[in-house]
Amino acid sequence: TGLQDFAEFAAPLLALQKGSSEELLEQRRQAFFAAAQAAEPMAATEPVTLPGPWSAHGLGDFDGVVDYARTVALPVQFRGKDLRLQFGAIDDMDTVFVHGERVCGSEVDGLWSRPRDYVVPAQHTNVETLELLVRVFDTGGEGGFTGSADDLRLTVAGDPSGAVLSLA
Repeated sequence: TGLQDFAEFAAPLLALQKGSSEELLEQRRQAFFAAAQAAEPMAATEPVTLPGPWSAHGLGDFDGVVDYARTVALPVQFRGKDLRLQFGAIDDMDTVFVHGERVCGSEVDGLWSRPRDYVVPAQHTNVETLELLVRVFDTGGEGGFTGSADDLRLTVAGDPSGAVLSLA
C-alpha cells in the first residue's frame, strides 16, 4: 500500500479511513450548535422586511448566525391557546424562541427548502404580546427567509377557518 511510502501520513490517513473524521466533524457541529443556542440574542441593528434572503439585507453570501426579533400583539382570541407559527422556507436551519425560551426549530441539515410549520404551546401565549426570536443558521450559499409573505403567519392551532395574523 502507498501508506508505507509516507509514514508521517499513515496514522492520519488510517484515522480518516476508519471514519473518525466524520465523528470529529459531528463533535464540532454539536459544539457549534450548543454555543450558538446558548448565545444571548444580538440587539437588532436595523429593521428588515421579511421574507427575504440575506443578500437583500446587505449580508451578501455571509455564512453564520443571524437573529430576527419581533414583538407580536396577540388578539384576545389567540391568547392562552396553542398557536400555529408558519414561516415558509428558511435557508438553512432555525431555532425559535418565545419569551427567551426555545420552543421549536429545524436544526438539522437538508431542510433549507422546507416550509416551517410549528406549534407554540399555550403556556407561552397567555399574554398580550409575544416576544419571538428566530435564530437562523446558514452553512453555505444564500441564507434567510426564502418563502413568500403569505407564508409568514400565526393562527390558532386546529382552527383552519380562524383569524390569520400576518407576520410579514
